[in-house]
Amino acid sequence: MKVVSDDDIARWILEDSEVEGEFSDESEHEETLPVCSDISSSESESSGEESDDNTQHVTRSWKVYRDGDCDLMKFPYSVTQQGFILRHSARPKTELEYFQLFFSDDLIGKIVTTTDMYAVEKIQMVTPLTKYSMWHSWKDVSSEEMKAFFGIILNTALNLKAQLVDYFTEDWLDRTPFFKDVSSRLCFLQIFWMLH
Repeated sequence: MKVVSDDDIARWILEDSEVEGEFSDESEHEETLPVCSDISSSESESSGEESDDNTQHVTRSWKVYRDGDCDLMKFPYSVTQQGFILRHSARPKTELEYFQLFFSDDLIGKIVTTTDMYAVEKIQMVTPLTKYSMWHSWKDVSSEEMKAFFGIILNTALNLKAQLVDYFTEDWLDRTPFFKDVSSRLCFLQIFWMLH
């Protein structure tokens, strides 16, 4: 097995990015690049070309940067109490309580209201519905259903599957009971498509 070096990778990238012999060899190409700042302006100056619309021609190229090649600007941060501060007695004790700091009941209620309004608007746009349309069974979402929906979304990140509908499969090999126990596939997909 051959070990590929960083220089080989950089050379392959340069070979792939060359356009119709724009650069004759790699060493000449690296000399045209500045160390860090103003890559596009100095490249266009070195090429000496301008396009018809008075904008400078920018050459696409690659350079491998190493530690110490450029100094990034450092911004001072002077906040004494960093982050979200809660009194010790008010700190959440469970994962759900931490989640509810960000997704409060008020926020969930607003998501439910706007999702229901959006669904009514979208369904009216396609009315009359076809005979077998899934939107015949649409009913307004409740806060509990929305929380269950978010629970499913969070759990999909822990159980990766190829497609969204695979989470609700009845296939014995691929079945994960959690998803069907929390929501039906139809209800989940309806909320997924109307979430607003």
